[in-house]
Amino acid sequence: MSRVVLVLVLAAVLTDRIALYAWGCAVIRLYRGFCVPASGPIDASLIGPPMLGFGKEEGGCQLDLLLYGSSVRPDDIRLGPLRHGGTDCTLRLTFLPPPLAWSTRLFPLGRWGRDKWPSTFYYAYELRMARLGDCHLYRAVYPATDSAKLIEAESDSRWPHFYF
Repeated sequence: MSRVVLVLVLAAVLTDRIALYAWGCAVIRLYRGFCVPASGPIDASLIGPPMLGFGKEEGGCQLDLLLYGSSVRPDDIRLGPLRHGGTDCTLRLTFLPPPLAWSTRLFPLGRWGRDKWPSTFYYAYELRMARLGDCHLYRAVYPATDSAKLIEAESDSRWPHFYF
């Protein structure tokens, strides 16, 4: 009986970690597809979803976001003008871990209290763009005493941050 419980707990933890890591890889792959320029010419037959287009039009900002074929979806999309009087539009896409990564709903819990930030935000990625080509991917970091900080992921990274 104890072996069955041990195997079930181990399977649950492995499923959680694999889901979290696979999700992180998918977010980075999406970021690289949107933001990191290819070296050399691009084969037109390879161009397809997911695709992103946004910019300023008369009367405001416009967003075309096609995620067909992508395994990740943003949990929050914010589009607006640049702050401080800029003329460009800005886009922020926030990605939270999938439900299969169940531990992200539980940990870390005690450091900030339930009324501040849900624990899933500890694992969030945020993609920010001011124009096509000016693109940054950030990982949320929550120090024990401060509010959230965003740490920029390296643009040539292919692997997500590994959480223990």
